[in-house]
This record gives sequence, structure tokens and C-alpha cells, in this order.
Amino acid sequence: EYNEISNEGAIALAEALQHHNNKLTELYLGSNKISKEGAIALATALQNPNCKLTRLILEYNNISKEGAIALATALQNPNCKLTELNLKSNNISKEGASALASALQSPNCKLTKLYLSSNNISNEGAIFLATALQNPNNKLTELNLGNNDISNEGAIAFATALQQSIVTGK
Repeated sequence: EYNEISNEGAIALAEALQHHNNKLTELYLGSNKISKEGAIALATALQNPNCKLTRLILEYNNISKEGAIALATALQNPNCKLTELNLKSNNISKEGASALASALQSPNCKLTKLYLSSNNISNEGAIFLATALQNPNNKLTELNLGNNDISNEGAIAFATALQQSIVTGK
């Protein structure tokens, strides 16, 4: 079933995640009404040393490219502990994919699982992500890009990136 959590609820949760008594490591907020404002608040929380989240599920919201960019910034912060991020069906577009690709190349980024299906990423966004896979700082072991209007061009970019990673041992 769907919930009705909007930005107001996401902002309240983000504030709670920053409290010193917080012990939560996983948060599922899928199928809600969270947009960029809620995602920005959650991104701020992820950068707080008191936030212990390692898994954040925001699938089926509408955080858009601005929300993805804010989360990408958080992933590069040394306080961020996320190892799994699910942004399925959030309309992050190639700009959001580009920001996340930059985050994956940061030595502070701890993500091992990234779910980006149904986000209008296109070949351009796929190429950004494929390039990130070649970076020695990249820790991803799982990446979902289904239903993103990616053609052979994007697939070839990933194939090249994966071969480069294997050849260099990174």
C-alpha cells in the first residue's frame, strides 16, 4: 500500500536521524510523496555524524534531479554511512545520474548497491555511470538501470568500463 508521507514528514524524519539517540540503520520511504525538499533534508541528515543509516530506500517518490544531486553531495561526505541507495522511479534524469557518478568516484563514498531503474537516465547518464565504475574509489557491486531508455551505446560503455576494471584489477 501507498503512504502519504510528504516533504513535511521527510523533514521531520531527517531531523530525528540527526539526534544523538538515533540508532536507525535502515529507512524505507518508498511509494510516498517526497520531492526534492524532502530529499535535500534527508541528504543533510546523512552528513551528520549522529546519522547511522546504511540503507535508504526512496523508490517511487519524485525527488527529481535536485534531490539526486543533494544525495550525491551527501555520499561524498565522510560522515555518510550509506552502502545502499534505492532511487527507483524518481525522475532523476541524466543530471542526477551524473551527480551520482561523481559521488561514486569519491573516496568517501561507501555505496555498494545503487538502484536507479525508471529514471529517464538515457545513454548520456549511463555513460557517466560507466565512467565512474572505472574509478578506483568506486565500491559498487550492484547497479540496477532497468527501464531508462539506454541503448547499445550505453551497454557498450558499461562493457568497456567493466573490462577496464577487470584488466586493471580495480
